[in-house]
Amino acid sequence: MLNWRHALEAEIRYLKLFFPMVIEIVSVMLTSMITTYYSAKIGEETIVTGVGIATLLNIGVLYGFMLGYGTVFDSYVGAIKATYGDKALGGLVTKCALQGLIIYLVSLVPYFCCGYLVTLFGDDENVHRAAVLYLKLEAARPILLYIRDLLVKYLVVQGFTLSSLLISLLALPGHFFMGWLCVVHFKWGLYGLAAAQIGNSTFIVVLLVLFCLWKREQLEWETDHDTILTGWGEMVTSGCFTGIRVTATYGLLISSHILSQSSGDDTAEAVVIIDKLTLPFLSSIFAGGYVIAILTGDGLANGDKTAYFYSIKLGLVNLVLERTFSLVIYELSTIPLASLVTGNDDVLKEIVDAGLAVRAMLALAALDEFLARGILTPLAKQAYLGITSTVSIYVVGIPLMACLIFTRRVRAASIFWCFVVSNVIQCISYLVRIYFVDFEVEVEKCADRSSNQQAKSADSSLLANGQTETNNYVNPALQNNSFE
Repeated sequence: MLNWRHALEAEIRYLKLFFPMVIEIVSVMLTSMITTYYSAKIGEETIVTGVGIATLLNIGVLYGFMLGYGTVFDSYVGAIKATYGDKALGGLVTKCALQGLIIYLVSLVPYFCCGYLVTLFGDDENVHRAAVLYLKLEAARPILLYIRDLLVKYLVVQGFTLSSLLISLLALPGHFFMGWLCVVHFKWGLYGLAAAQIGNSTFIVVLLVLFCLWKREQLEWETDHDTILTGWGEMVTSGCFTGIRVTATYGLLISSHILSQSSGDDTAEAVVIIDKLTLPFLSSIFAGGYVIAILTGDGLANGDKTAYFYSIKLGLVNLVLERTFSLVIYELSTIPLASLVTGNDDVLKEIVDAGLAVRAMLALAALDEFLARGILTPLAKQAYLGITSTVSIYVVGIPLMACLIFTRRVRAASIFWCFVVSNVIQCISYLVRIYFVDFEVEVEKCADRSSNQQAKSADSSLLANGQTETNNYVNPALQNNSFE
């Protein structure tokens, strides 16, 4: 029999985690539109195009990998809470921040070597020079966004939903003001555009850090050096594989822009407009994946099979409701919003023709995120996810796009159908892997892992106090009968 009160409480908790993350992701994505607006204020068309290319490569090569690596926090927050309690989450944040900084520094090598990719976007050397320069100027932004994302997740998990929401909302007016100050007032050109991006990102990170310091006692922030310095191998491996999965997805996006350049201005403009229009809907997909990863991770860490499977069902119901609502909104808003951006009837026709492919892509992307983040990631299957995504995109998706060149009929619709094919392959491979998962065994493995960590933690604390007996230690998961 369904407990409606329990279901309502679970839904409220889901929404409390979901909406702040949607606002956070949307605010990050919308800053690129503000950057485009102020790049046009510089007064050179080559700079506008170059900044757009550089931003796309920055997201696809460096920020995409850092965004994927940031899911390490989502995967381990449940286990850390079950093992050490909420007070140890500060140590997890510190640990993820240190790992992210190291990964970022290593990733700068291939990032600065990707400047040659700008030559694939047309033949204008002025555009290429602007893109390469802005790539270098914007190199620091991904690590700032990574730290920002990490702190927002931490505050949301700790119950500071409204505070994190307000700080995230400050990013948009802050970026708009910084853009006006650096580009319009001081007329620093491309350097001012980058200064606005870096300055605003730094400002938000500083606000989050100051808030954490202000609420340090309520957050119970404790940094256990042993916790921070141990277990790096498993975390780095899982984070890197997830980073590869996200980077591969952005690689398909970059390929779509390169391919659209070969088919004329109308198709290229249609692809860019569709990408901008789908940003809010993709944000809700990423936010939903984050919430399900948190909820299922809690159930696994506590060894509570009922809570784990209930979280999966809750995520699936919300996925259907959210996708239905989003697709209706997309259907109603696409043409009116596109008409505000362009008055070209040929471009609008391409956007309309691509409507079915885009809707299918958004629905499958949501299912992909649910299966990957909600089910397989908490079960430590990141390696499988990374390899599968890479194969489906670089072996199937991108070559399929390349084949369109020879048909000489490259359109926005055909490009997004390639996205659909790639998503279908990923979802099928995930479902096949899930079919062969023994959930009973996996839940018990996660519970045993948490129990062993709790026992080690209790032994360490007793030894630190000069005691040698550990027989009084009781695993809270067993004490609460959560295995029943």
